[in-house]
Amino acid sequence: MDVSRRTILGTLALSAASFALAEPAVAVGPRNGVATASPPGPQTLGITVLQSVLLRTFEPDWSRETTLAVPLVVELAGFASGSANLDVTVAFDPRLLDVVGDVILAANDAVWTARATPLVDASGRVSSLSFSVARPSERARSKPSTVVSLPLRPRPLYPVENLGVPTPFTIVARRPDTAQTRTYSWSAPTSTSTVAVWGAVVSAGWSATDGVNGTYRLPSALRVESVGPLPVPCGTLLTIDLDAAIVGSCSVTAALLESPPPPAPAESAAGGAGSQTVRQLLDVGGLGCVSTDDVGTLRTTVRLPQVPARSSLELTVSCAPTGTSVGRAVRFASVALVAAGGAQERLRDTGGYSTADVTASGNPQVDGVAVGVV
Repeated sequence: MDVSRRTILGTLALSAASFALAEPAVAVGPRNGVATASPPGPQTLGITVLQSVLLRTFEPDWSRETTLAVPLVVELAGFASGSANLDVTVAFDPRLLDVVGDVILAANDAVWTARATPLVDASGRVSSLSFSVARPSERARSKPSTVVSLPLRPRPLYPVENLGVPTPFTIVARRPDTAQTRTYSWSAPTSTSTVAVWGAVVSAGWSATDGVNGTYRLPSALRVESVGPLPVPCGTLLTIDLDAAIVGSCSVTAALLESPPPPAPAESAAGGAGSQTVRQLLDVGGLGCVSTDDVGTLRTTVRLPQVPARSSLELTVSCAPTGTSVGRAVRFASVALVAAGGAQERLRDTGGYSTADVTASGNPQVDGVAVGVV
């Protein structure tokens, strides 16, 4: 891969680092359910996918899962000689993608941008973009293709991932001087899902302990909220990571399962529910709480019971400090939910499977807390 492609792919990685990119691929036929293309003309005008992002949606009743590979970086070939350019139109599902910035292009050692013209659909949302790809006037170009980074970024879909099958993603390239056109369309193959779709959001309450290392904040209460549509499976693991030089032990001392009230007879007929939340104390001995020292990190693993949809599991956590001094950077406390696994399970993309008492920049959430790394 040449310098120009590395530059564009690096730019894409910085702006969309939280999304998994698929392997580079040439647009292929409908048999693979990825893309279809119109027949080529007498000259070479074509698109090669360099990087794409996988987007997941579900039917409104969660009965089907759809995966759509959306190209974000492509190589556009087929320029004519002289100053001829290529006109490009991209159509997409605005429920899945947002427009961010300008188109980024690269050829040889040149990197430049092109402003895209947004087109608004009947609902008032931008559903397509058009732009022109031309060589920079101050640079000669010997290469017949250009790498194009589209200004599209996936939208966070939670909690409405069950929006149905997305509309096809389409790229149309035109050569104005010859009226030659190539059309590529990526459609989502839909199949009945046999997996169990569930999701959760983890949150924590934090308390401070003072010692020879200053103030260190610990999770004192944990909450696992089951967002459905199916329960959090029994055996799902909750891990608590603490600095082993500061904290000598960690355990769960209480567990409470909160569930929505069952509907009363009259309310059940009307589709309502009772007003009293159902609270059930659980035996913490059944949680299988185990702690290990993992290279300076005290990792406590809690095996969860089944947490029904719309219910929450609340855990009370007790930690004991070591009282020793730490001659290195402090490791902040963090908590994460880990699926026990099996190919038949699907996690919803809630973005809430872990929590830590630090900001996105790595700084403590409150003043007066020892600075370290997670």
